[in-house]
Amino acid sequence: MKKGNILFLGLLLLLSFSCDRMTRPSSSSDAESVAEQFCVSYFSLHYAEAMTYCTDDSKKWLRFAASNIHESDLETLRADEDGVSVSVIDVQTSPADSTGSATVRVRNYLSADLIDGPATMVEEGFFHIDLVRQSGQWKVRMAGLPRSERQSRD
Repeated sequence: MKKGNILFLGLLLLLSFSCDRMTRPSSSSDAESVAEQFCVSYFSLHYAEAMTYCTDDSKKWLRFAASNIHESDLETLRADEDGVSVSVIDVQTSPADSTGSATVRVRNYLSADLIDGPATMVEEGFFHIDLVRQSGQWKVRMAGLPRSERQSRD
């Protein structure tokens, strides 16, 4: 085989592999990464960054959350030396449709659940994050603000 043909075949294989990676549906590890990055941003009060991981319909909830943060809340968060930590416990995605969900453990986060009350640091909470695949990318779909759920002892 001539040198030019080998080069052409190598280029063709490389191009084929690149196209396959661009068109292949995103995996559950992509969904896990989106859930994790969203939670890190959200619970660190970086709402503009959190918006990049959300569907357009979900952004109104982040705007709402941001409008209810006070300077004292930011001071409480800054005073915490440990910082927020996030770990994804479980991810479920469905190949049949474009939906999924993640269970996420968040440690050292600010809870501002009380209306006109002071925000407090919470040691640990578990959150259910809904996911949807749009244009081949996983996004967080919010129907409200994330709320901590009790972890079952099973």
